[in-house]
Amino acid sequence: MKKILLILLLVAVDASADWQPLGIDDNGNTVFYDSARVFSTGAMVEVWQLYNFKHPVARMRSPAHSAIQKTIIDCRLKKHQMRQLTFYPDQDAVGELINTHDFSEDEVWVDLVPDPTTEALVLKVCK
Repeated sequence: MKKILLILLLVAVDASADWQPLGIDDNGNTVFYDSARVFSTGAMVEVWQLYNFKHPVARMRSPAHSAIQKTIIDCRLKKHQMRQLTFYPDQDAVGELINTHDFSEDEVWVDLVPDPTTEALVLKVCK
């Protein structure tokens, strides 16, 4: 029952997404962010990103061609913390989800990677 509720919630959330392009990252993946789901509290910003993979990720029960990632960015310190990562079989987060992983608030904060898509994201959400 919980799995069905999670799937329905993810489908409902994605249906209201407003994916805006950020460009192509250093791995050749096309990256977007959801301008409808950017939430700020002081220097902290919660944002969702969509990755369409150049090459499928094959470490799961079936290959993933895309993923949605929820990230918290500390705009002042230029660090981030991943909170959720969900993989999908098709581009644009389409199809039955393959795997989802929730990360603890206690995860380590990591320096933002200086690639074009990260820099574009920070410019858009850290104001």
